[in-house]
Amino acid sequence: MLLIIGGIGLPLRHQARRAALRGRVSVYGAAAPASEDLEPGANRHRSARIERLEETLELARMDVGPVAFLLYTVLGTLLLAFVATAIFQTGFMVIIALVAGPFIARAVVRRQLGRQRRLFADQLADSIQAVTSAMRTGNSFVGALSQLVEHAPEPTASEFRRVIADERLGVPLDTALQRMVDRMDNNDLKQVGLVTVIQRETGGNGAEALDRVVGNIRARDDIRRLVRTLTAQGRMSQLVLTSLPVIVALALKSLGGSAMDPLFKTGYGHALLAFAGLLIAMGSLWIGRIVKIKV
Repeated sequence: MLLIIGGIGLPLRHQARRAALRGRVSVYGAAAPASEDLEPGANRHRSARIERLEETLELARMDVGPVAFLLYTVLGTLLLAFVATAIFQTGFMVIIALVAGPFIARAVVRRQLGRQRRLFADQLADSIQAVTSAMRTGNSFVGALSQLVEHAPEPTASEFRRVIADERLGVPLDTALQRMVDRMDNNDLKQVGLVTVIQRETGGNGAEALDRVVGNIRARDDIRRLVRTLTAQGRMSQLVLTSLPVIVALALKSLGGSAMDPLFKTGYGHALLAFAGLLIAMGSLWIGRIVKIKV
């Protein structure tokens, strides 16, 4: 099964890279009528969900395209169902595995995306400080960004490199920055975009304004780290309380012999399992809402 997944997935990864590049370039040529004649309706018929999935995978820096990701999800779900069949030997757990597979894949993507956005937020203050220093030496804002991307770590380098590419293709700088705000879900970047607009319209001291923005970002970072530290116990409780019932059930199934058969092989047992799973999911979501504080 793993060999099949790897053999099918490797070619799709290369196809996904080419498709992602064509998709990003086609945004700037969408207004040309000749391209519509050459490829009538090619982009119009693409599913909006597939496009969102492709963008999410790219932002999460997962080296896989949407088609390959869906294929991996299907094969992984089938593998999970096979393991559930071998362990529990009941059709009910196979259904649970088939339902849980896509949700697990979605959780993995969202976790990776959140990690990239947090990493970008942690790097933002130092990045803007480097831009400020470059502007004080006589560079424009775009020129300072060009110097930044040469030495900045990922994902900062890739995101600002995309802003520079958009600006060179004729996109207004504040629009390019707003796109990055939407991609990274970072409100601190709105202040940077506002500074660029003010500098362009009034010719003010952009470096001095960016210094104030850096101060605001660092203060917000301090509060964010404090909140994350104070909610660490709550996040750990969410993980333990969610996984403990599953681990105990698997341990009793493997060690208890036929003692757990009424729970896994009868209708009443299936109903209890479904009710227990619902309670676990509700409790996990409840704790998550409590400890997730957006700064």
